Amino acid sequence: HPWAEMPVATDFLNRCQRWRFRVPVSLDRWRLERVRCSAEGLETMYQRQPGGTASRFAERVKQVFNRTPVFNLVSGGNEGVVFIPWAKFTLQDEAAPDAGTQLMQAVSWFQSRQVSFSLSEVKTPPVMPGNDAGTDGVQPIQDWHEYTFSITDKHMPEWILQGLAMQGVRLSSVAYTLSPQGQFTYQIEGHLYAKE
Repeated sequence: HPWAEMPVATDFLNRCQRWRFRVPVSLDRWRLERVRCSAEGLETMYQRQPGGTASRFAERVKQVFNRTPVFNLVSGGNEGVVFIPWAKFTLQDEAAPDAGTQLMQAVSWFQSRQVSFSLSEVKTPPVMPGNDAGTDGVQPIQDWHEYTFSITDKHMPEWILQGLAMQGVRLSSVAYTLSPQGQFTYQIEGHLYAKE
């Protein structure tokens, strides 16, 4: 199952939250603009403010994160990106609920949290005749459905997802965008898996 190759949602959220609290909102006249957690690691994006320089920001990033930021110096060097790779997650291949149950509980949960969300089914492309080389003509039977969901909200992802039944739920990314007024907007991208 594809969810067996993705981090368990609660582990993903916990790691993202721990790292998020370590990210300074400002580094030597560079303002945090965006933080994005993925299975591979944490990416931060900073925007240069008046008086800030790329070289001072790079020095400060080295002190705080022990990393070297990436700049596009040719286009002005006004944006600095820092990527921090994570250790591998422990993976799990739990049984997923049936599609009706999975969709009903997820949709009802998001509604109870009063968040706007989008949900769509991922259709498996049909196998075309002649594309079965090396498999002796036998195609594996897919015994699951996949749905993707996206939520953008002012509430923290931990609050939005706390209490949601997480069987067959996986997160692909959690992003935090900081407005110039100091307000965070959170975006959650994920997958719901359900048995046939």
